[in-house]
Amino acid sequence: EISSPKDTKILPKGYKPAKDDVLCGRGKFCYNWSGNQRFRDIVNAHLEKYASATSKPEKSSIVTSIFDSIGKKCPDSGGFIKKDEKTGHWYQVADVLVREKIGQTLRDALYEQYDSSTKAKRKRKQEEQNKSSAKIRVVASCRKRISELMQNMTHRMKENGKKV
Repeated sequence: EISSPKDTKILPKGYKPAKDDVLCGRGKFCYNWSGNQRFRDIVNAHLEKYASATSKPEKSSIVTSIFDSIGKKCPDSGGFIKKDEKTGHWYQVADVLVREKIGQTLRDALYEQYDSSTKAKRKRKQEEQNKSSAKIRVVASCRKRISELMQNMTHRMKENGKKV
């Protein structure tokens, strides 16, 4: 069962992705698909304009331009498509999700400028893990030093004939 918005369209049984289709998914197969490579090229061609856009309507217009150029390039195919792993059927991804994917791809490409990009999130998570690791090392070092001091004190007390 496909859990996507209402404007999702199931493609005919036995549909084979066209070379210009953009496959939504993970892994090398999707990444290396010719339509996905072309999609990244189109996004890269719009990066400078998107980076310099100062308003949401301006950025939305750029997303629309990318959306339209993909649609024009593959009018006889599925466009942005995804495979339902349960049924094996391909379906067109809803326009709203396509626009989100385009926006996310733009932000990911400009990750240094956008906190919402995947790379920026990954970088923040790594920095937080590094800080936590450093704190743990400090605590462990302090604990080790305290243990050494306690052993030293115990040894001295024994040498001086005091009960421990």
